This record gives sequence, C-alpha cells and structure tokens, in this order.
Amino acid sequence: MAINKIDPGELFWLGFQGNCPPDSLKPVLDQGNCGGIILFSRNIQNNQQVHELNRELVSLWKGKSTLPLGVDQEGGRVQRINNINWPSARQLAQLSNPESITAIGELISRELMQLGFNVDFVPVLDILSNPKNKVIGDRAFGTTAQEVSAYASFFLDGFRKNPVATCSKHFPGHGNTLLDSHKALPRDPSSLQTISNNHLIPFDNLAQRNEMLMTAHVVFPELDAQHPASLSNKVLDLIQQIGFNGLVISDDLEMGALHSYPENELAHLALLAGNDMVMVCSKIELFQQMREFLIKKIEKNSDFKNQIHKKIEKVRKFKNSLVNNAQKQIYSKKSYILFKHDVISFLSENNFSQR
Repeated sequence: MAINKIDPGELFWLGFQGNCPPDSLKPVLDQGNCGGIILFSRNIQNNQQVHELNRELVSLWKGKSTLPLGVDQEGGRVQRINNINWPSARQLAQLSNPESITAIGELISRELMQLGFNVDFVPVLDILSNPKNKVIGDRAFGTTAQEVSAYASFFLDGFRKNPVATCSKHFPGHGNTLLDSHKALPRDPSSLQTISNNHLIPFDNLAQRNEMLMTAHVVFPELDAQHPASLSNKVLDLIQQIGFNGLVISDDLEMGALHSYPENELAHLALLAGNDMVMVCSKIELFQQMREFLIKKIEKNSDFKNQIHKKIEKVRKFKNSLVNNAQKQIYSKKSYILFKHDVISFLSENNFSQR
C-alpha cells in the first residue's frame, strides 16, 4: 500500500439499521473503505435472510482482503441470532465439564459459520468481582481470574475447530463496575495491584488465543482519572505487558459513556490511545464525519500518518487470515434443522432448557 494513499476508513467496524445494506453503506463497501461489518438483532429476521444479507455485503465489497462479518453471539442474554437458546458464560462455568464447554463453543461457531459470519465478539474475560454488576452479570465465566481463564479457554477450544475469529473483551475489565457503559461512564476504583493481579490475568493467560481484543469504556482512576480505558494510552499501554499482538479495537464509540466527547473526534482519540480499530455500530453518517476528521489529521501530521499506515497494514493482515464463510457456505434449511435438532438434544443432555 502506497503510504500517500491512506484511507482511515479501513480502521472502522460499521453497523447499520434495517435488514438490508443502506444506500449510505454501499459506496463504502464498493471502495473497500471499512474494516468490517457487525450485525445486531435489528438486522436479523431469520436464517435465510441473514445468510443472504451476509452474501450481499460480500458481493458489494470491492476491497482486496476478505470482509470481516461479525456478531455478538455470547449465549445467554447476549445473542443476536435466536434460533437456539445458547447457555450463558455463567451456565457454562456451572457445568464444570471442559468437554461440554468446548462442544458448545464448537457448535456456536459452527452455526455462525453456516450463516456466513467469520468473527464472533467473544469471550467475555471480565471477572465478576462486583456482584451488583448487572451489565456483566452472567456474561462472566466466574468471580475469580482462575475461573474466567479456565472456562473461557475451554470455550475457545471449540471455536478453534471452525473458521471463526474471536475477540476478548472488555480490557482491562468491566467486572467491578455498577454503571452500564451503554448509558453512562462507569468508574472502577480498583488499586493498581488489583488491576495487575486480578483484572489482567485472564487477558494475559489468553493473550495468544484471540485475534482481537476490545477495550472498555471504563475509567480506572488509579491509571488515568480523566479518560476511559478505550481513550487512554496510559491504560492501553498495559496491553504490551500481557504480550497481546493482535488487533486492539474500541467498544462502540456511539455508547453513552462517551457522550461528553466531541463525536467526530472520538475515532482520532481512540486511535491515538492505542486502538488499531474502532466501532461505529449504527450511524454511517457519523463514520463519515470521523473519517473526514482523520483524513485532515493525516494530511497535517506525518507521524500520525505513519501510525495509521501501520494500523491499516495490521488490519489487512487480519482480513487476509479470515475465511469468506458467506460465499463458501451454502445455506440449507434442511441441514440447519438437523443441526438444530442435534444441538437441542445435546443441550438437553446437559440440562439446558430451550424455553
């Protein structure tokens, strides 16, 4: 890539409203100017529709690398595809059965592969150290670093059996908060010792198991009293300590936790802090504003231009590692019915209800 032809659009994960690509997204895909697409429940009607949607997104994509197509399919109360009631992380941990946890990870990733996805934003590596924390709650694999590390590792063993990349979250931890970062800016008063010897342990233990790592919109006053982790180089410098070399991405920049910052500057702040990519999960117009702001910064600052160049190269390397499941997988309703029947039987054997 010629360094004078940099387009920072490749550093954005984008979401949109509706169950078909909006007109505002089509030229972005045609020019190869985004880093990936994330779908939510609002985009998904049924299996056939979401598979066709993923195929359409790929057909519109004219980038040189594989288009990342992602979704939050954790199980429990956070799953965007609701054909099967997948157990939550807490329920998986309660099994205390490594083989069954791995099997469920394999089945979730197989379902996503069949529907055309190649990225799942799992696992949650937050330690539920505050029992009143409802935003994480049963999304956590446990209340200790050891539990979270072990059960998340078993879960990931299943994902490695299918071509679906994963993303650990929410660095450096969202388990000791009260507020929901979708609505407000949480603060975690943990000491430096607690952060190092507790919060970071699962991220450290599984640093080589995930292709991506998502940063949290949480303030850690002992590290940076002014900015959330996602916008703080003081916090994100800790990523070097755990030896993670994959892509670092922000949580959604549209979330309520960041409303005190100028919207169009958020991507710039996040990239300066150490994120390789950012997420803008519903407003294509906001993405365009952020992209234009970045282009102006690139034109004025050669050091920043070089940083963006390196990030784009890193993103392209990730894209090239992905499998184009949307084109490779031909959806069959009959095959899926058989798959679902086998899954429900397995879940029933492990005492997971489908009600």
